[in-house]
Amino acid sequence: MPRASEPTQAPDFSLATDGETAHGRRNQTWRTLPARASVQNVLDPRSIPGESTMSHQRLSAGFTLIELMIVVAIIAILAAIAIPAYQDYLIRAQVTEGMSLASGAKSAVWDYVSNTGVYPASNKSAGLAPKAEIKGKYVSSVDVTGGKISVAFQSPQANQAIRTALFVLSPTTAGGSILWTCTPSTLDGKYLPTSCRQ
Repeated sequence: MPRASEPTQAPDFSLATDGETAHGRRNQTWRTLPARASVQNVLDPRSIPGESTMSHQRLSAGFTLIELMIVVAIIAILAAIAIPAYQDYLIRAQVTEGMSLASGAKSAVWDYVSNTGVYPASNKSAGLAPKAEIKGKYVSSVDVTGGKISVAFQSPQANQAIRTALFVLSPTTAGGSILWTCTPSTLDGKYLPTSCRQ
């Protein structure tokens, strides 16, 4: 019964020498290298003897630097948008303090108008403390003149953008009530309370 032939390995031919001949030439013999080694060399060029992996490392480092630059650029863009918006938010919070302190003066003006039918000429007429005594962390004074309420922000803690500006509430009597408008305020419109920007 014939025997199955044993599997043979595909030869990888390379030259090998086994010494000098009498004529000064080398005898060249063929030898077979393992197929696995040659396949590995094809799949992974870095495994070829003598080839450096430095070029691959430089390529990897280059991509990392580009990615880092992209991230820094994105952060810079977001910061350029977010920082001014946050500053505006802080200033509006300071103006809100003025609106809050002015609410007491609004009530005093309404009481005076209800009793006399005219607007109070001053803080004293409206039964309020002197204007310099109505203050807060950012508000330096609340003044009532002819029913009109003016809020100043000259406190050292107030932002420079509003330190020389006034928040003004002007009354208008209509149907037995008082309507208030935020004119003629000298504040930048973006810093006014929401009720004044509608």
